[in-house]
Amino acid sequence: MKVLLRAFARLIVLCCLTSSCSKPDERQHVFELREEEGVLVALTTGGPAFDGELFRYERVTILEQNPKNAESLIYEMGGFAWDDRGFYMDEGGAFYVRDRGNGRIAAFDASGTFVGSIGRSGSGPGEFGQSIEFNGIFDGMIEVYDPGARRFTWFSKDGKLLDIVQSPIPGFRIRYDPQRLWFTSIESGVHLGSDLITSDIGFRTVDRDGQEIGGAQTEPVPERFAYPWETRTGVAWEPIPFAVQPIAAWVPDGSILLASTTEPVVLLYDLDGSLRRRIVIDLPPAPIGAGDLERYFDELVEGDPANDSSREQERMRRIRAAAVYPDHRACWRSVAVDDQGHIWLEANELGVERREWGGILYYILSPAGEFLGRTRAPAVGRAMHGHLLGVLADQNTGREDYVVWRITPRSVGLAY
Repeated sequence: MKVLLRAFARLIVLCCLTSSCSKPDERQHVFELREEEGVLVALTTGGPAFDGELFRYERVTILEQNPKNAESLIYEMGGFAWDDRGFYMDEGGAFYVRDRGNGRIAAFDASGTFVGSIGRSGSGPGEFGQSIEFNGIFDGMIEVYDPGARRFTWFSKDGKLLDIVQSPIPGFRIRYDPQRLWFTSIESGVHLGSDLITSDIGFRTVDRDGQEIGGAQTEPVPERFAYPWETRTGVAWEPIPFAVQPIAAWVPDGSILLASTTEPVVLLYDLDGSLRRRIVIDLPPAPIGAGDLERYFDELVEGDPANDSSREQERMRRIRAAAVYPDHRACWRSVAVDDQGHIWLEANELGVERREWGGILYYILSPAGEFLGRTRAPAVGRAMHGHLLGVLADQNTGREDYVVWRITPRSVGLAY
């Protein structure tokens, strides 16, 4: 027994003398900027700059929609006010929400109380159809774009009509640059095949006469694997989750981000189509594997009695056979840029609904492209003026609450 104890003690000492008991080396955070073929490349290796959760979120207000005052109610019609055209805060703390159902911008004061409308439904000056896009607040002016009329309209924050400009190109996501020289459209092209839909996304910049100045386009990639089946209206398409499509966002200075959902690469373009920066993170979110897809389909069939018919079983089998996802593929769901230029990439977490309480996982990049770390936000939303503007949906009633949280950095040394 003594011999065994002495041998065991000797083994412990040996372990401690060799790399602290064989403790694996921790990867160190490294960020570098280098030039490759005339393009600046921002590369983060070894992990995030800060460990743990980056931010703390404190709920400060909820926009007041009063059923007794019908004018205060917002009807988004599934238009997703949390996207990059829906919900804004000005420097004074007032809030503005695109209200497609009522063809207007709804205004709220800093306490979240409804104070009035900007614009109204219609086709005349200062009026909009129900497809309006709210581009934001620039130099104290509210900018609204109506794709149906192809018309930009600017208002003061108290609702006064200031200017109207006609767009020379069609599209839903169009901006007019501050110098009023170029129009830029972010849009996607969809190509239908027998079993596959592919999509490409990019941007195109034109002058006031509609002549092209520049742009960029991603390579077409699979967006949805789909199985067509007969319906009363012809052919319908069933999308598969974890769609592999590029995503895009505007940057405060007017430039454009194009991000790949299949790898941790973000491209920053000037409006003339020149690539300004390529951003690479070496730590993608959890990959999507064949096993994940199998579990998804199993839960889909078991969780919905409507999928129990032989017709639905066959449809699921056809879709499942077409959906091939390599185990190494990462996936982002959305990209947004806050008013300070930080890039927020939403990770696609398997089995987690976007509006399910528990939070949305974001990877945060600095304006230079450095991977700062992760944060679990309480909702999908936009970050601006030190706040998160998000939407929480009640799954039972369908009501959407427009909620504001104050953002506080948790990590020492993180300036935000």
